[in-house]
Amino acid sequence: MSYSYYTRWRFLRMKYYMCIGIYRKSLAKYKEVEAMRKIIIAGHGNFAEGIQSSLELIMGMQDCITTLCTYLDFENVEEKVDNMMKETHESDEIVILTDLFGGSVNNFFLRYLEKGNVHLIAGTNLLLLIEIVCHINDADLNKVIEDALYNVRSSIVYCNKCREEDVLSEF
Repeated sequence: MSYSYYTRWRFLRMKYYMCIGIYRKSLAKYKEVEAMRKIIIAGHGNFAEGIQSSLELIMGMQDCITTLCTYLDFENVEEKVDNMMKETHESDEIVILTDLFGGSVNNFFLRYLEKGNVHLIAGTNLLLLIEIVCHINDADLNKVIEDALYNVRSSIVYCNKCREEDVLSEF
């Protein structure tokens, strides 16, 4: 696959996600849907609110997302995680996206994996969040997550290695 084809494919995929976001915004005016699947974004500092803000610029307001910003003051992060997880229902499926694998925030959520309805993903970026939000209500959430991780891995590019002509010809 050449860089030019790959770049075009990524650009078209982003346009597709933007269209879905506009469509979902218009649907939200007409009906309220109770979310059975929820997304928690958690990270150090303001990471969670920042990535949520970027997502909402592209896709509009997302009611299924909750954020947890940590270490902004002298709070007990473990207690905040516990309180957040207590607010979820037993029947809800929860996707937790954290900033850093092995980081304290990620580690506090690890003990909830035993519940079976919790999916924990570390190393979150905006494209991963967009992919999961777009397919959050698909039947097989495990497949949604695996596909999203596969797509995101191929989207991380060291641009210095791309030929300038290929990149510029796409835009």
